[in-house]
Amino acid sequence: NIKINFTQNNLITMDELKSIISESGQFIPNKNKSIFLNLIDLEKITVEDIMMPHTNIESLNVSQSVEDMLNKVSSSHNQSILFKKEDNESIEGVLEINKLLKLLIKSKDGTIAKQQIMDIIDEPYFIPAGTSLYKQIQYFQDNQEKIGLIVNEHGEFIGLVTLEDILEEIVGEFNVELPSKLSKITFDNDGWIVDGSITLRTLNKKMKLSLPTSGPKTLNGLIIEFFEEIPEPNTSFKLHGKTMEIISAQDKTVKTIKIYKS
Repeated sequence: NIKINFTQNNLITMDELKSIISESGQFIPNKNKSIFLNLIDLEKITVEDIMMPHTNIESLNVSQSVEDMLNKVSSSHNQSILFKKEDNESIEGVLEINKLLKLLIKSKDGTIAKQQIMDIIDEPYFIPAGTSLYKQIQYFQDNQEKIGLIVNEHGEFIGLVTLEDILEEIVGEFNVELPSKLSKITFDNDGWIVDGSITLRTLNKKMKLSLPTSGPKTLNGLIIEFFEEIPEPNTSFKLHGKTMEIISAQDKTVKTIKIYKS
């Protein structure tokens, strides 16, 4: 029941608000404290910081047979798959795996026609790079969307972000994770084997690191920026205080890296 009359002279900054919440002790439960702090940070985090890079996103082509499509979907670890036009460049839309599974369950004999698949494809919803998570969660709500395709200033598709990704930034990771998320980091005796496509923000959170996130958004990008070229496998180096080793590189990309404990 305390009333506070704010004036222009006693407004507090976001950093001051974060300090107040952090130092609130037992007055705010730790879980709620974490959510409050994450909410404040949404304005600083952009969609590129948490997106799935385009190189990791699987796609189908409208010219494929239904059998080929279903085979691709059955081996996918993602919740959604891009649907491309015959030129294999233009994006037709996004197919949510759950919608396809429901369609298969409803069919009497487990077979479906290509047009049935086309009917459940969502039109592409494009997001400009640089959009903050604070704004994007509002855009998702306003447009009744939950999957966005991120494009850069040249109109090039660079990644995908979902409403679930943003919610995880606020409340933490959900208990149920897909294999694609779990496989990004695996323990290996004296260190960790890490997928080069992992975002630096995710890596920092999972491994308590402090790699910079103002430039490249993935570990692969940070390493390429460091070397100014694609390093060869077995190359060892130190990056921001952590000893790393290139395990594999392919197609102008650092695929896997080992990060040593010390």
